Amino acid sequence: MCRWCIHFRSGNDTKLPKLNWTSEEVDARLHMIMRNIHAACVKHGTREDGFWLIT
Repeated sequence: MCRWCIHFRSGNDTKLPKLNWTSEEVDARLHMIMRNIHAACVKHGTREDGFWLIT
């Protein structure tokens, strides 16, 4: 478990550093996260015949 998770699980979030991001930085980070999620879905959710797996 990472040190951030340990802080949150212990309820000791007062010592966490504050992150000051601009709205552009937030948008860029969220965009990267969404691209990574999409790439993982394509990689792991596509059958050999090219169709998507839907459950």
